[in-house]
Amino acid sequence: MNKSKIFSYEYDEYEDGTKGAHTLIDDLFADPDFSGLTELSIGNWGDCWEESCQPIIDGIISHAKEFSHIRSLFIGDMDFEECEVSWIIQGNYGGLWAALPELTELTIKGSTDLELGAVSHEKLESLTIICGGLPNSVIESVKNARLPGLKKLIL
Repeated sequence: MNKSKIFSYEYDEYEDGTKGAHTLIDDLFADPDFSGLTELSIGNWGDCWEESCQPIIDGIISHAKEFSHIRSLFIGDMDFEECEVSWIIQGNYGGLWAALPELTELTIKGSTDLELGAVSHEKLESLTIICGGLPNSVIESVKNARLPGLKKLIL
């Protein structure tokens, strides 16, 4: 059975600068539900039109063992009232492929500053990128990807 949860901040939590992409991983680890999750959604990390989600990606990569139970990951899970899709500042996912070998589904919302790097993953079955336009580098990364288990690609 899949257990999922969305982690995000409300405006009142990040307005003063104490919460943001730099604190989300620690807050996630502090949540008692985290170890039982298989599906993880990262929503508004605060000022996501000004601040990249790179600290979140880097936190996942540097704590890969703690994230080994995650099979589905969605970064940028927010509606237009939180941030317009074309304004969401993403990051570099290049190190994520090796860090999460059991990942079967990845969804990314937003493409500003998005980089996929050299995409190679044995078990990824679904890759979705929701955006208002893709940089050529992302299209090239997808074109050159090694994803033998891929069943669904939505760009």
